[in-house]
Order: sequence, then structure tokens, then C-alpha cells
Amino acid sequence: MAQVLAKYGLKPDKHMRMNCPFHEDKTPSFQVYYKTHTAYYFSSNCPTHGKSLDVIDFIMYQEKCTKHEAILKAQDFTGIPNPITPQRPHCKRPARHVSAPCALCPVLGRVPRQDPNP
Repeated sequence: MAQVLAKYGLKPDKHMRMNCPFHEDKTPSFQVYYKTHTAYYFSSNCPTHGKSLDVIDFIMYQEKCTKHEAILKAQDFTGIPNPITPQRPHCKRPARHVSAPCALCPVLGRVPRQDPNP
């Protein structure tokens, strides 16, 4: 949660509270829990009122995006590679979408996996 809040330029006070980033707030109504990587929203003026959100949910509300897009953004923030589209070390094209070898595959003696749905 700390990495994600830092990416958005948000920092809670010494009591781990801050103004809600989803609406105008005069008093802190957003409680951060770093140990569980969650946050709780107390404000009744917010669509997140009474909800405990994890990092992915926070990104969804902040970016107004889908859960899948939020997961991809969280991966970008943390530097975790996407396991769905593995890269060959010599080739920038994703291995699962390749139906023919790239220019280096024959040179390196590698045969790409055939795409089941060409």
C-alpha cells in the first residue's frame, strides 16, 4: 500500500490517516493499514464509504478502471513481471502470440511454441 500511495503522491499523517483522495475532504476520513495493505473509508460523502479496500481496489477507484487494468498497474508500480505474457530473453515479442520464429530464433536454435488459435 505504501508504494501505491507514494506513486500517487499521497502520504498519511502520523496516525495513518489522510483526507480521502476520491472527494473533497476537510478532515481525514481515510485510514491506512500498512500491515494488511488495506485502507478503510469513513466518509459518508464517498462511494467507498464503509468499505475496506486493498491495493487493487484502491487503484481501481483512483484510476477509474477495471480490476484487470488495476492489477496490471499494480504490477507496473511494484516491478513484478506479468506471468501471462512471458518474454524470450532475445525477443521482445510475447512467446504465446508467436506463430513464426523471430529473426534470432533460427540462429539460436530455438523453435517457438505454435499458437493454437492462429
